[in-house]
Amino acid sequence: MNFLKKLTCFTLAATVMVLSFCGCHKKGEIALKIGETDFTTGMYIAALYEEGLIALSKIDTTDLDTSKEGYYRSQKIDGKVFGDYATDNTLDSLKKIVALEKYMKKYDIKITDEEEKSIKENYTMLWNKKFLYNEEENYSLGKYLENNGVSKDTYLKIMRGIQIEENAFDKMYGKEGKKAIADEEIKKYFTENYVVYNSVASSNYSKKTDEEKAEIKAKYQDLESKINAGSVSFEDAYKELVALDSTGEGTETSAEDQTPQDYYANKDDEDTYKTVSEIANNSAKLVVSDDNSTITLYYKKDINADKNGITTYDETIRHSIKDEEFNNDLKAIMKDLKVTNYKSALSAVKIDIIDFHAYMEVYQTALNELTGTMSY
Repeated sequence: MNFLKKLTCFTLAATVMVLSFCGCHKKGEIALKIGETDFTTGMYIAALYEEGLIALSKIDTTDLDTSKEGYYRSQKIDGKVFGDYATDNTLDSLKKIVALEKYMKKYDIKITDEEEKSIKENYTMLWNKKFLYNEEENYSLGKYLENNGVSKDTYLKIMRGIQIEENAFDKMYGKEGKKAIADEEIKKYFTENYVVYNSVASSNYSKKTDEEKAEIKAKYQDLESKINAGSVSFEDAYKELVALDSTGEGTETSAEDQTPQDYYANKDDEDTYKTVSEIANNSAKLVVSDDNSTITLYYKKDINADKNGITTYDETIRHSIKDEEFNNDLKAIMKDLKVTNYKSALSAVKIDIIDFHAYMEVYQTALNELTGTMSY
């Protein structure tokens, strides 16, 4: 998915058009009632922006002209056009917020003051972070959302409602949870669904001549054979190949780091998992791409002897084991929630006019400035 694009300039006229269809609603006007909980139009818009952002992340933009306004609107996600997908998921998102509160009450789960403070502080920082956008200094996610009908208090309430899902899961299935998963089950899942390996690759292989590639390949093959024969350790082979690579015009792996790093792959990482899982423990396998543009030497380690991965992936494993049970509990609660739509309030929200691409840019810029990350 390549959905992050360089920031583009949006005209004032376009901004005004968005405001006219998304920001004009009465303060505190109720748009939805779910169960006994009221959601204002601002809350609905805040949730809609978040779901629109998620929807955009699911679109493959490789063959799309992303400079064209509304390029994503006709795209389908899980069989639904963008607008329907985002709208349906927004309702589900709000229903889940209500369901989570009921779920936590049912199981006597409480969000601590420290957790509440952390959630509020994190999203306040994201809201306030200043950056240059569309030639305007000191712009922010908060300014964008306020211009489009979402107040800071409204945003924090919605994000808190979304965020506590993870808190609720952890308090149910985490190490100290009410239904904590046994260590033996975590270990079993880890060893059956993960592989641990080392690897080393020639960073400039694609730029080499056929003759140079043949020389590099021969060296890799020689070390592969020696590793599997037990005459050379992977650590020594790694050092040798890193040194060989560093003599080129650039290197992917620093020559200063002479210790191979442990990597992990699970069944979601289809290609890597398949490649590594087929290697015998404590053995190496050379993989050259079909077009002869990359060369990598893999070394599979014994997952049962691994000490670190199970800790690193503890949270992921717990979700893999219990997500279905957790989500089914929430869905059962959501199913019984009565939803009342106040069409007079919702009519102010025109999803086919809202510029979700602009929101994605503003959100991503704020996130990048705050964390330095380059992915949503």
